[in-house]
Amino acid sequence: MPDSFEAWHAVAEINLSLRHLDLALAAGERAHELRRSDPLVIATLSRTWMERGDKAKAEHYGAMARVQGWKEELSAPPPPDAGGLR
Repeated sequence: MPDSFEAWHAVAEINLSLRHLDLALAAGERAHELRRSDPLVIATLSRTWMERGDKAKAEHYGAMARVQGWKEELSAPPPPDAGGLR
């Protein structure tokens, strides 16, 4: 599992849902190291920091997640019925 982004992200989400916040944070940070631009893991880190009571870090990661989501949206091909417009 050392290099499996999906596994680390799943471990982070499971531990977050169980409120094992230290384990969730460690797993989330490992997943983030493996895939820096993934908006889902960045959002997981934001939620984990919020649960830990660090609003500033939660907002930092929340903003990062939004930016990465926008980047993915803008780089996606337009839907077939959009006539090339976004």
